[in-house]
Amino acid sequence: MVGREVAVEEVLAEVLRDRVFYEASGGGVTLSGGDPVMQPAFARALLAACKEAGLHTAIETCAHTTWDVLSRLLSVTTSSWWTSSRWTRSAIARPPG
Repeated sequence: MVGREVAVEEVLAEVLRDRVFYEASGGGVTLSGGDPVMQPAFARALLAACKEAGLHTAIETCAHTTWDVLSRLLSVTTSSWWTSSRWTRSAIARPPG
């Protein structure tokens, strides 16, 4: 495995270095790749910190998790993208989990 453990405060400090770009463009922070639902506690804490700092927040997810996890993440996002190649009419009619 490649990578390192970081604290929410570390990531937030790095994100805030680009605040001027977010403010000028109306952009913000999107968690994706590797799916944020796989690290829900960290993802929620980071999104909440970004939102508290006044940034737009978003996730991109396949939503392969419980509704409880997904709803906690969605509560701190401005927008979300759900992607799946396996959705059916019945799957869309009910929440994941």
